[in-house]
Amino acid sequence: MKGVLNKLSFRIVLLLIIVIIVYMYVRRGSYYSTDRLHVVTFETDLNHINLKKLTNSLNKYSYEYHILSDKEWKGFGTKIVSFHEYLKSIDPEQIVVFCDARDVLCVNHNSRDLIEKFKTHIQTSKVVVSTEIGCCVPSNFNPGEYRSKTGEVLKKSFSLNEADKADKWKEMFKLRARDHDIMHDIEHKQSIHLNSGMYMGRVKDIMNIHKLMNIDVTEDDQLIMSEVFYHHPHLFHLDYNRDFFSNSHVWDTSNENEIEDDPGCYYKMEKGKIIDTYLNSEPFFIQTPGKHYKCLDSIEKIDKIY
Repeated sequence: MKGVLNKLSFRIVLLLIIVIIVYMYVRRGSYYSTDRLHVVTFETDLNHINLKKLTNSLNKYSYEYHILSDKEWKGFGTKIVSFHEYLKSIDPEQIVVFCDARDVLCVNHNSRDLIEKFKTHIQTSKVVVSTEIGCCVPSNFNPGEYRSKTGEVLKKSFSLNEADKADKWKEMFKLRARDHDIMHDIEHKQSIHLNSGMYMGRVKDIMNIHKLMNIDVTEDDQLIMSEVFYHHPHLFHLDYNRDFFSNSHVWDTSNENEIEDDPGCYYKMEKGKIIDTYLNSEPFFIQTPGKHYKCLDSIEKIDKIY
C-alpha cells in the first residue's frame, strides 16, 4: 500500500511540474514561434473600415496579428503604453511589427520573407523604424530637452514654450542621415524623418526603447521616440531606403488633388509587386499618414485587397 502511495505521489508531483512548465511557457508568449513574425496594432473602434482593410491585407499575406484596444483614446502615448504592456507576455526574442490601424496596408511579401530580410540585413539589437519626407511633429523644445539619456522626464511633449523648434529637429535628422551617406534625388524631399507609425524588432529591443521613452498616454509618441533616437541612434535602424516600410507624402497636395494627379501617392504595380517609385523599393508595409486615405484606397485597389 505504501509503495502505491509513493508512486501516486510521484505522479502527482510530476504532473504539477508539467503544468507549471506549460503555464510558464504560455505566460511568456512562447507559443508564438520566434521563427514567425507577429503584427500588433491598436484601435479603439474595432468596426472601423480601415482596420478591416489592414486585417484583410494581413490575411492576404499570411501574417499572424493581434489587435489591442481600449474604450477611450487618451492620446498617442496610449498606443505605446498598451503595446509595452502586451509585450511583457511575449518571448523576448520574438520579432514583432507594430503599425497604426487606420492608414496602413501590408503589401508584396509574406511574413516569412519579412523575417528573413530582417535577420539577414538588420544588426542584432536594432529596431527598424519607418521614415517619411514630412517633418516634424510640432515641438516647443530642442532635441535632448524632453528626456535625459536614461529616460528621466525633463519636459512633457505638451509642455509649452513660445518658440517652435522644428528647424532644430530637422537639422538633427539631416545630420543623422548624413552619417549614413543618405541623400535622395529630390533635395527638398528627403525621407529621413522618423515616423513611429510602423516599426519592428525583437521584443526585448522594442521594450528597451519604450522604457527610455517613459511616455505618458497624453504625449506624442513620434516626438518622444525621436527624442530617444537623438540620445541613442545606435538602437535604431531608420529605414531610409524604404526596404521594409514606405510612407506616402500627403503634404504636396493636402488631399485636394485626384489620385491620378497626386505626386505624393507614388505607388504602382509592376510585375505583381507594388513599387514605391520615389525610391524604387518593394516595401512590406505602406502607411499613408496625414489622413491620405485616397492613397490608401488606391493601394488597396491595385493590390486587390478585399
